[in-house]
Amino acid sequence: MAEKWIDSYLKRPNAKLLIRVDDEFLQNTFNITGIKPKMRYFNPAYELIRRNTITSARGEIDRETASEEAEILYGYIHARFLLTKPGMQQMFEKYQNNEFQQCPRVYCRATQCIPFGISEEYGEKKVKMFCPCCRDIYDVIDPDTKNLDGSSFGPSWVHMFLQKYPTIVPKDPPRVYVPKIYGFRICHSSDAESDYSEYSD
Repeated sequence: MAEKWIDSYLKRPNAKLLIRVDDEFLQNTFNITGIKPKMRYFNPAYELIRRNTITSARGEIDRETASEEAEILYGYIHARFLLTKPGMQQMFEKYQNNEFQQCPRVYCRATQCIPFGISEEYGEKKVKMFCPCCRDIYDVIDPDTKNLDGSSFGPSWVHMFLQKYPTIVPKDPPRVYVPKIYGFRICHSSDAESDYSEYSD
C-alpha cells in the first residue's frame, strides 16, 4: 500500500516544524470553511491530502502541481488544527522534546521558542519564532525550515498555547541588558533630552 501523501510530506526536512493533523479533522469539511477561495486547485489538493489520489477535469493538473497545492492547503488546515486540544498537545510534545530553537537573548536563559506566523495568508511572511520569556519574535535559524510559510501557524495559536501550558513561561521576568562603561550606565539621547528639557526654555 502506497504511503499517504500527508505522511510522506511530514517526513521532509522543511516540514519538521509541523504536526500531523488528525484524519478526523481533515475529513470534516467544516474545518476547511473559507479556504477554497484562496486556492487555485482546491479540489485536487484536498483529495490528495485525504485520499492520496487526484481527479481533475480534462487532465488540467498533474500530481506534482497537486502536491504543491496540497502543501499550501495543508498549511491552512494545520493553522486551524493548532487551535484544537489535540493540536496543542502534539505541539507541546514537540516542545518537551526540545525540537525548536532557543531564544538568542542571554537573559532568556535558553528559553525554547515557538513557531509563529505573522500573517494568516499564504505568501506574505515566512515562519518566525516567538520567545515565551521576552515575548519577542525572531527569524528561524534552521536552513531546512526558515522558508516555511507563516500561514501554517498564524498569529493566534501562540497566545492560546501559552494559556493552556503556562509552565513553559519562565516565572522570573526577563532581565533587560543595560549597556555600561566602567560600571556607569550609558545615557541614551532620549534620557538626556528628558533630563534637560526643563532648562530648554
